[in-house]
Amino acid sequence: MTEQSRFRLWAFYLFALFIVQTEVYKINYTSDPNAADSGESLEVDYGFGVSLSLLSMLGIVVVLASHAHPSVRKAVIGTPVEGIILAVVLVFSIIICAIASGPAKGLAVDEFGAVRNGNIYYFSWVAFLNGLYLAACYVKSVHQIDITQRCRDISSASSSPATFVYWFMLLLSSLIVMSTSVSLRLKNCSMNANADDGGTTFGQPYCSRTVMGISIGGVATILSLTTVAMMNHLSTMNVPFLGEVGLVALLFVLYGFEVAYVTDGSGPGAPLGNLYYSSWISLLLTLKIGLVCHDAYVQVQDAIVERVNSFDEIQMNGSDVGMEGDISEHSLENSEESESKDDANKGSQEEGHLMV
Repeated sequence: MTEQSRFRLWAFYLFALFIVQTEVYKINYTSDPNAADSGESLEVDYGFGVSLSLLSMLGIVVVLASHAHPSVRKAVIGTPVEGIILAVVLVFSIIICAIASGPAKGLAVDEFGAVRNGNIYYFSWVAFLNGLYLAACYVKSVHQIDITQRCRDISSASSSPATFVYWFMLLLSSLIVMSTSVSLRLKNCSMNANADDGGTTFGQPYCSRTVMGISIGGVATILSLTTVAMMNHLSTMNVPFLGEVGLVALLFVLYGFEVAYVTDGSGPGAPLGNLYYSSWISLLLTLKIGLVCHDAYVQVQDAIVERVNSFDEIQMNGSDVGMEGDISEHSLENSEESESKDDANKGSQEEGHLMV
C-alpha cells in the first residue's frame, strides 16, 4: 500500500479517536447517575480513556504532520519511527476498547452490558480495527510481509482451503464470548447479602446462562485454537477434512443453543453489547466454515467425476481406434487377395493367347 493510502488510514484513525475522546470527556464532566454509582474505579477509567485517546491522537498528528515536508516525511514515513508510533497507538486502542466495552464497568455500557453510548462503543472498536488494518499495510509496505497472502498460503495447505481466516476469527469471537460471560457472572451473580433473590444480584435463569456462555465459549476457544495451530504447521499433523467438518458441525450446534438461550430476553446476552454481537458472529462463522467445507467437497466430487469421464472417454477412443485398425487390416487383406486373383486371371489369358 502506498504512503498516500496509509495517510488516509491515519486520518480516519484520528477521526475515530477524536469521537471517542470527545464522548468520554463529556461523560466525565456531566452528571451521570451511572458514573456516580460506580465510585472511584469508573473515575479511573474516565481518566485512562481521556488520556490514552489524547496521547494516541498526538502520535497520529505527528505522523500526519510529517507528510507536510519531504525531509520530515522521509525521516518518519516508512521508517521504524512510524512503526513505533503505530504499535503504541494500537496498544492504546486495545486498552480503550477494554475500558469502553468491558461489561463489568465499561464506559459505554450499563450494568447489564448493554450499549448506552454508541459513539464510544462503536468508534472505539472501529479505531481498533482500523489500527489492525493499518498495521498490516505497514508491515506489507515496509517489510514486504503480506499477512493476507500468508493466511491464504496456510489455507491452501490445509485440508479445506480458505477456512484458516474464519477459524482464527472464530477463535477471537469465542474468546470474547467466554470473557464477557465471566465478567457478567462475577459482576451480577456474585454473593450479595442484601439481595432478595437467594443471595445473588441476579436470579435464574440469568446466572445459569452465564455459565452456559462460559462453557460454550471455552470449548469453542480450545477447539478453534487447536485447529488454527494445526493449520499453521505448529503441529506435525494436519486437520483431516472429516475432522474439520465434525468440529464445525459440533460448534454450530453448540452456538445454536448458546444464541437461543444466552441472547434470549432472560439471558445475559439480550442487551446489545459484546456478548450479543460475539455470540451471533460466532454462530455465523461456524456456518460460513461449514459452507466453505461443503464447496470444497463439491469441487472434489466434480473433479473425480470429470476424471472418471475422461478415463472412460479415453477407453472408448482406444476401442474405436482398435476397431478401425481391424477393419483397415481386413480391407487390406481383401484388396491384396483381389489383386492376386486379377494377376492370376491376367496370366492365364496371356498364356492362352500365346498358345493360339
